[in-house]
Amino acid sequence: MPLIGDDVTLTLSAEARVRIDAYDDAALMEGNDFSQLESRVVTGADMHLGEHLRVYGELGSAQVGGHGNGFTPNYRGTVTPGNYRNDVAVQQLFAEAATHVGDYLIGAMVGRMEFSDGPRQLIAISDGPNLHRTWNGLRTYVHGRNFRVGAFSYKVTRLGNGAFDEQVNGDERLKGVNASIVVARGKGAGNIYLDPFLFVTSNVRGLAGPSQGADKRKSFGIRLWGSRGPVSVDWTAIRQTGEHKGRNIDAWAASLVQSVLVKEKGVRVRAGFRLDMGSGGNSFDPDGPIKSFNQLYASSNYLGEGLLISQSNVAILAPTIAVIPTRGVTITADYAFLHRLARNDAVYGGLMRPYAGTQNVSGRTVGSQARVVASWAVNDHVTLSAESEHLFAGNVLKRAGYGGGTYGMMSLTLRY
Repeated sequence: MPLIGDDVTLTLSAEARVRIDAYDDAALMEGNDFSQLESRVVTGADMHLGEHLRVYGELGSAQVGGHGNGFTPNYRGTVTPGNYRNDVAVQQLFAEAATHVGDYLIGAMVGRMEFSDGPRQLIAISDGPNLHRTWNGLRTYVHGRNFRVGAFSYKVTRLGNGAFDEQVNGDERLKGVNASIVVARGKGAGNIYLDPFLFVTSNVRGLAGPSQGADKRKSFGIRLWGSRGPVSVDWTAIRQTGEHKGRNIDAWAASLVQSVLVKEKGVRVRAGFRLDMGSGGNSFDPDGPIKSFNQLYASSNYLGEGLLISQSNVAILAPTIAVIPTRGVTITADYAFLHRLARNDAVYGGLMRPYAGTQNVSGRTVGSQARVVASWAVNDHVTLSAESEHLFAGNVLKRAGYGGGTYGMMSLTLRY
């Protein structure tokens, strides 16, 4: 809406989401069942002050209730995280200045903002909880016709449960550089991109196996992704170095995701497979380099919203299929075979949580995981989503006393 002529304009936005999460045998422990009802409301305002300057602000409120004793906190208690229960928080508040210099767009953003510009195996907005993860600092960028490059330096936002009680947490930092280069152009959106990246993180409460403490690491690598005709690919290679509580870090990860559109007319069908690997080893040993890959701020929906498995000390091979029966409806399914890489390290669940005792048993077969995800964009304002996962325990988990686990989710999102 115009405020002062056409130079100063204001755009308002809002989102409300209701979501149900349910676990049977959470953390793969028999009888450890729980469910929770989550809700969030987010409102935003985007003010443009002329051609080169904008200010964006966003407020968020979140509630949660449930029952049971899952591996996440009991949300009726006093340990509810601020991203699940929050009276009101400043989710985003930043200023952005940008201008064209010849054929290039040059800009900078300063303040509190979301950040997910990188591979899903490392960085995401964290959409599983009610409120997204946000960062405080500076981001700069240069965009050209065939490339973009950026640099950033952030401190994480630590949310409380009250009103406007969030804090800028200097104990957890993220900085780095990234880029995206068009290496092959196709018709329409059929381009191939090459994205190099470097993320430098520090966290005084970082995780590495059973250890928590000062963690400083560099995660660098390259991503090749895009489509050409019916074929889509998303390939990522990551190397991690640094120190955790004085011990060297020597880790890596690789992901190869590819699919082919096998039926284009009528009901659209895309089939493919995914191979995800993350290094492991030495995390439970007192000496030597730590070789377990850390997913840092990875997308929860990449390997499953249920967080039953992490991309650390594992090789995952999964056939995939996606069906679009009608406009706005997508159904995807995969069946993943899980294999442990280092036998002297644990099997890891979501959020880098080791399944205790798996580091002490023999074998490599972790098990398998079945997953089905469905979404229906009813229109531009209403989206329904559902997901179901089940992890079948293999020899490694069974020898350590674990069984399988099941997760289910349903959500309704309204946007304005």
